[in-house]
Amino acid sequence: MVALTLKSTFLTLPRLTDLARRLEIVDFPFLTMPEELTEENGNDWQFLTAFGVTPSDDLDFYVNALYRVTLENEVGCEPNNLDALFKIYDALGQKCLSTADSKYIRQVLSPF
Repeated sequence: MVALTLKSTFLTLPRLTDLARRLEIVDFPFLTMPEELTEENGNDWQFLTAFGVTPSDDLDFYVNALYRVTLENEVGCEPNNLDALFKIYDALGQKCLSTADSKYIRQVLSPF
């Protein structure tokens, strides 16, 4: 088990865990919480953003998803992987809203 820093984790909000499940990512860096989060009680944990925990499907969420689907998946180019990759790249395109976002995405995608 790899130790994670808080700023490399995501809140276990239903919308985020559902996204990871739909992308078929089993080992996503969700922060272990003392209770199951819902959309209702998730706001109670927003203070964790002060420590770098991410509560949304931002660029970092999809970059992390990309790494997990490509680098940690030994299956190769199976249809499910390709579908997940297309969804991730589409989301990255939609989340790219500024020149800084574009530069960040180019930097992150350069190894690919």
